Amino acid sequence: RATRARVTALLTSATHPEPTGDWPAIPWPPV
Repeated sequence: RATRARVTALLTSATHPEPTGDWPAIPWPPV
């Protein structure tokens, strides 16, 4: 239910969530 609510909220707001500046960078692809 939480995932469905989150997806609905993101689609309704029409925005792409971005992490705050204090989150560590994640290498891609993960190793």
